[in-house]
Amino acid sequence: MKHFYLTLLLLGCGIMWSHATDYFTITAEAPSAKISLTNVGSGAEKPSLQVSTDGGLTWSTFVAGTSTVTLASAGDKALFRGTNPQGFNRDYAKGYKFAATANISVSGNIMTLIDGEAPSSIIAATGCFANLFNGCTRLVSAAGLQLPATRMASFIYSRMFFGCTALPAPPPQISATTIAENGCLDMFRTCRALTTIPAIAVDTIGESGCENMFMGCTSLTTVQNIRAKVIGIKGCSAMFSSCTSMTTAPAVNDVVSIGERGCFSMFASCTALSSVPDLEAGSVGEAAYREMFNKCAALTTAPQIKATVIGKYACYKMYSGCTSLVSSPDLTAPNVSNNAYQEMFAECGALTAAPAIAAKVIGISTCNRTFYNCKKLTTAQTAFPATAVSDSGCYSMFEGCVGLTRALPISDRRSNRPCRHARDGLRLRRDVSQLLQTDIGLRYTARRHNRQLCLSVYVRLMLRACCRS
Repeated sequence: MKHFYLTLLLLGCGIMWSHATDYFTITAEAPSAKISLTNVGSGAEKPSLQVSTDGGLTWSTFVAGTSTVTLASAGDKALFRGTNPQGFNRDYAKGYKFAATANISVSGNIMTLIDGEAPSSIIAATGCFANLFNGCTRLVSAAGLQLPATRMASFIYSRMFFGCTALPAPPPQISATTIAENGCLDMFRTCRALTTIPAIAVDTIGESGCENMFMGCTSLTTVQNIRAKVIGIKGCSAMFSSCTSMTTAPAVNDVVSIGERGCFSMFASCTALSSVPDLEAGSVGEAAYREMFNKCAALTTAPQIKATVIGKYACYKMYSGCTSLVSSPDLTAPNVSNNAYQEMFAECGALTAAPAIAAKVIGISTCNRTFYNCKKLTTAQTAFPATAVSDSGCYSMFEGCVGLTRALPISDRRSNRPCRHARDGLRLRRDVSQLLQTDIGLRYTARRHNRQLCLSVYVRLMLRACCRS
């Protein structure tokens, strides 16, 4: 009798323990779901795992690449726990991933794959959970999966759900305070059924931290805002690129600075995107907003750019190909680098008025072809406050703007040199007197050379083609 009660006591403790730890769990959503671990790449070390199909009462060894567990009925569960202090996977390019033969969902604490007895909140292993469900088209929910790590190594969740085309619901939150280098690279890329995103509230998004994270998630429409104080190099590059159903872009709250290519192509080819919040960062680095909204054909109004410092190529082709864009707030940044606004509004065929540019100095190619081929553009600013404009600062700024009737007066207040390259002047089929009778109030030097009018060096070719009759 004593042994009987002791057995009951031990069983009770086992039940209590099984409930105390929220193990990584795979649940069958359809009958006959066979679960296995298959290799990614070659030469990866196998993780040390155990599996339980009776709620954690008994455990057996689960060998990656060899073992399988079959969940006979919908609702059956397989619990996994590991002893992997060096990481479940130890390389983002090679390791092991879960596969299934019928629909499954995943839930529980992912950290129990590292330590099933005392799961931590720190991940030190590069690529620890990279590719974990890569290509698993049978995964239909990860809504119950916890990603509690507050400190993470590089490539930690890289390609974790890449190509999970049936997955509509992701884990609810990424708990890290800093998303490490390549931490969420390609994490949900081409998850075509995904309808929402995890909460992201961090201090820093590291280099390529969220690059391509939701690229090609064609069912995303409106998603929650993101919070990040600093976006590093390529931190959000192409993050939502080709999300063709997205209508409203998320705001990035509290952001102070954006590094080189930080938001490069972030929403490029989001063809249904029609609403975009203002861009709050005070300082943006080289190519930070480059092609950010390229080919967003439904966008009608550009957001306010609140940065006071704008790096080289920062807004290069930012709205290029936004064929429905009608208006844009003025570009108010006083400190603007070379090529910053180059081709910014190129091919925006619906744009009717050019925004004012408040830059103190127009450097090399700063406004090169800024409004290229904006054929409905009729007016531009009537004052240009820059104290200096470089030789090529406004090169071909309004090329192809055939409807333009009023443009800005530009001069370099430090000099009044004539154009040194007459061949780069404004080719006209009308004579000088006709030009003077128009409302194009440009300061120029009248100097004929091969039937060309040489404008001041600061506006070479700025109006080329727009004045062709």
